[in-house]
Order: sequence, then structure tokens, then C-alpha cells
Amino acid sequence: MIDVLIDVGGTGLKITYSYDGKINPEPYLFNSKATENADNIIKNFCEIVLYVWEEAVKKCGKDVLSNIYMAFPGPFDYKNGVSKMKGLNKYDSIFGVNIPQAMNNCFSNMGLDIKPNYKFIHDIEAYAIGVCKQHKLNEKKVIYLCIGTGAGSAYTDNGVILKNGCGVPENGWFYYYPFKSGTIDDYISVRGIENLSIEYMDKKYSPLDISIQAKKGFKAAIQVYKVFGENLAEAMHKPIYDFNPECFVIGGNISKSSELFIAPLLDSIKKLNCELIVEDNTSEMIFHGLSTLS
Repeated sequence: MIDVLIDVGGTGLKITYSYDGKINPEPYLFNSKATENADNIIKNFCEIVLYVWEEAVKKCGKDVLSNIYMAFPGPFDYKNGVSKMKGLNKYDSIFGVNIPQAMNNCFSNMGLDIKPNYKFIHDIEAYAIGVCKQHKLNEKKVIYLCIGTGAGSAYTDNGVILKNGCGVPENGWFYYYPFKSGTIDDYISVRGIENLSIEYMDKKYSPLDISIQAKKGFKAAIQVYKVFGENLAEAMHKPIYDFNPECFVIGGNISKSSELFIAPLLDSIKKLNCELIVEDNTSEMIFHGLSTLS
């Protein structure tokens, strides 16, 4: 029996499969088509599932598509598989669409009589579950932060996702906390780094471009990440103080450049006897989290 695992992003879809509890270590990357109409988005989901399913059959010889597990950013109705995203310039056209029903209809229109089981989870929660499992953090209190288009967060205690209470904000999300002249999301994100590049480099650069220049020794680029690191340490003071975790985990693509900005946060959490883990293989951890849904 084959399970298909999908990490749904705004620009790309990373997808792989698992069989007998083993995850294929080489995921496939597809365009998300997130700005297209609903029919095209659903058809795209179905076509990539079929492609990966066929690849799985070739490699493992098993041909039953059992489950489709999808990690979606919010807002999203995870119980029913209905997107609630609107006005974010991604997946607007599938707002209110029941994705399992729409995909089953699409499969039927393709002449396929398949109705797999569907399960959905917040992408940062999938990451948190994967990290918790892979890094053996099941007996610790942990905060997880994935830095991307925004500041995605999750909390676990004894391996269980926490949604609120005891220092945990609603849904485990602190992106909206006030910070400086805006919110944490405004500063601890891609746009937060881009805004710093405008300030210190007189032009908007992507985080990757800035990191490349910083590693080459360009002082302005180094300064961008230095200030970003200081903002990160300051912004995380309240979440860490409120929850008092034993471990803090950072992921997201920006974490691949963590050596440029992590020092201030490391200094501040060491004083609290809190361990810091940088786990930059974000999609791999999401796939591990998805695999636990079976």
C-alpha cells in the first residue's frame, strides 16, 4: 500500500511517497499553480499524485494508493480538507472548496476509480512532529519556528502538539504578536529581511542573494543578517519567556544561512538553559510528520 505525501507551498509542491513505513528520500518538485483557477489547481494536485504513484509502483512493486496526506499552510479547515486562504495571492480560487471531494471528482473524470483516504495537517505542525520524532524530543517542551513568507510556529510537550494554554498562544501561532512598529511576522520573515536589504544595501535583495554576498564578505549584507539576528532574538523573548521550553527549533529555507544570524538568539536562550536546534531540511521533516498520520 502506497501513501502519497505532499508539502503544499505557495510556489512549489514537494511530493514523495511512503510504503511499509519507509519514505522515499528523493522528493519530486512541481509548480503549485497556486494563482490559477480552482479546476487547474485541483487537476494539478491529481496529476502529480498519479505521477508519483506510478513512480512508486515502478520502484516498490506495490500498486494500491491508500492515503494522500497533505501539509497545507493556514488558514485551513484541516478536519474537512477545505482551504480558507483568501487575499494571499495563493490558492484564492479554491477558497471553500472541499479538496478530497474535488480530487475524487477529478480522478473520476480521468476515468480512474480510486478514492484514497485524505488527511490534512498544518505544514508547521507536520514539521514539528517530524523534528520531534527524528530528534527524539518526545520528552521535552519545544517551540518550533519556520521562517519563510511569515513566522510559522508550533509547540509540543511530550510529543503532543499544543494549541493553546500554559504559555501557548491560540493555535500555537505567535506571528501576530506586536513587535517594534508592526508584528513578529513583519520582521521575522522573507519580507523582513528584504526590508533590511533596502535599508542597508539600498536595494531589495532576496535572502539567498544577501547570504551569498554576506559569505563573500560584503559588509552591508553581513549587517543585514546581523540586524535580522538581533530582531529574531528580541522577537522570540516573549514566546520563550511565556512557555519556558527546553528546546527551540528553527527551520525554513532561511535557516540554511543560520550561521549569519543565529548568534544573538543562541546567546539569549543559553541563559535560560534552553537547547537550540537548527533543522534546515524542512520538507524532509514535514514528510516525516505526514507519515505519522497513517
